[in-house]
Parts: sequence; structure tokens; C-alpha cells
Amino acid sequence: MSKKQVHSTLPNWVESVWKLHSDKIYKLCSMRCGGEDSADDLFQEVALKFCQNAGGVNSPDSILAWLAVVIRNCHYDYMRGKFHMNPVSCLSESERVFYEAAPNEKSVFFHKSREEENMENNVVRALAVLDPFERLLVDLCFCGGASTHEVGRILGISKSAVTKKRRKAVEKMRQKIQMAYSA
Repeated sequence: MSKKQVHSTLPNWVESVWKLHSDKIYKLCSMRCGGEDSADDLFQEVALKFCQNAGGVNSPDSILAWLAVVIRNCHYDYMRGKFHMNPVSCLSESERVFYEAAPNEKSVFFHKSREEENMENNVVRALAVLDPFERLLVDLCFCGGASTHEVGRILGISKSAVTKKRRKAVEKMRQKIQMAYSA
């Protein structure tokens, strides 16, 4: 979409509202990011989202709350892209792929202490106790950083069901780890 197309589809209040709130928006961006460069990037991303979606905003009076949500979501997207995490249930699988890629270099690049190996083995054993649905739920909640509401929406269950199933899964894992340490 070209600049002329974006500008021609914007409501007439957009520019005045942006000028009114741009200082507050930048402060929110800098509070989220901590650094000036990343705050500038986030500010530009928010401005772009604002221009793209301003036509769908019902009331320009509640725009600051909407922009705060946009800032949060853009910041989360940025952080997800910056810090890619492997799900806990795939730890041993990703290491195997690494080993297959460099089979002669295992000891040079990757050497674990005995405690790290024990801890990883306990986590893998605890995750093995869970069924695939529970494993996905644990990955989304604890590794993916998704909220209870987001997990419920992804899995198609209510927030209370997410909470109950998460507690049940964690309890199953806790019992498995306690059995391993008591043995």
C-alpha cells in the first residue's frame, strides 16, 4: 500500500489525535524498550499500525487505551522475534539435530555438567508423563509466555479449564520428579 493510498483512507481526525498523543506514545514505547533505538523502532511500528487500523477504531476518545494495547503487542512481537526459544519438550530433539549436523565436534561445542544432565533428564522424564495436549499446554504457558486467556483461545477451552489442566499437568510432573529423587 503506497503512502497516498494510506493517507487517502485515513479518517480526518487521525493526524490531530496522533499529534496530541505522540509524546505519551513515545514515553510508553521507551518505558517498554529501555533503549532509545528500540523505542524509536517500536514508535514507528505503532505509528504504522495506527495508520493502518485507524479506520476501524470506533471512537477517537478511547484511542490512548487502544494504542497502549498496540504498543504491548508490537513489543511482544519484537521480543518473540529477538529471543527465539525452543519448547521444553523439544530440548533433547534439538540437541540431537545439532549432533547430527556436527557428529565429530560434540565434545568441542557441547559439554554438560552432571547436574545439567540430571536436570534435563528429570525434565524430559516429567514431560514424558504428560499426554500431548498437556505437554502443549505446559509449553504454551511456561515457555511460550502465553497468558491463560491466549492459551484458552489457542486450544479452544475456557480460562478456568486452562488453569485446572495446567495445575494437573504440573502436579503430574512434580510427582514424577519427586519419585526420581526419592529413588
